[in-house]
Amino acid sequence: MGEGPVGEAWVAQGPVGEAPVGGTDAVGSGAAGTNPPLRETVRGAWRLTRTHPLPPAVRAALTTASGAKLLAGFVTLFLVFLLQEEPLPGISDLFAMGLVVAAAGVGNAAGSVVGNRLGPRSPTVIASAMLVIAIVASVLTAVSYALWSVIVLGLVSGAFGQLAKLCLDALVQAETPEHLRSRIFSWSETRLQAAWVLGGGLGIVMPLIPWLGFAVATAALVAVLATAVGIRRRAAVAASDGAVGR
Repeated sequence: MGEGPVGEAWVAQGPVGEAPVGGTDAVGSGAAGTNPPLRETVRGAWRLTRTHPLPPAVRAALTTASGAKLLAGFVTLFLVFLLQEEPLPGISDLFAMGLVVAAAGVGNAAGSVVGNRLGPRSPTVIASAMLVIAIVASVLTAVSYALWSVIVLGLVSGAFGQLAKLCLDALVQAETPEHLRSRIFSWSETRLQAAWVLGGGLGIVMPLIPWLGFAVATAALVAVLATAVGIRRRAAVAASDGAVGR
């Protein structure tokens, strides 16, 4: 199967919001069901991935989307405490945080519009490009902790989260069997929300030192990029070896 266009995933699913953990995705299910307990969702996901391994493109996209959620959780909670401890000059911490949240909302909406307009372009390329942009924004914030940099980071974080999720959904629709699709969507939502919690926890325990916090966030995103690239590279090598062996 080939990579599905991002626009098709958008048309099929509509705006991507924060679904409940273990929620049932509309795609592939046809009707809304009850949300199973988290423990059942995790156990079911473990059995699913053991018996039906995800295609490499989907695993790489899920890794990238998890990085986007991790960044969103980190930025949200780290900045809440950082702006109180290290307020930006000339602006209150509450107003500054409000601007960051508004920027993230604008980025999220922009990601929806862009995802709808990109059409047949490769979801893998789009998600990877947004990950690189997020790394650059995080580096800028680590180097220059200022109002403009945290607003840019919030904007990029919102757009990255939305586009990465749309790209993941497009690949799930294109690369996975229809009878497993709703279960894969449900499991991926659980993993993405766990990534947000992990990022938020990291933001809470991180020392309130701007350059250190955003340097750690940058390192985490670089690790996500390296992992996603590694997944795709190993898949390409395996496919090449398989073709040679025929």
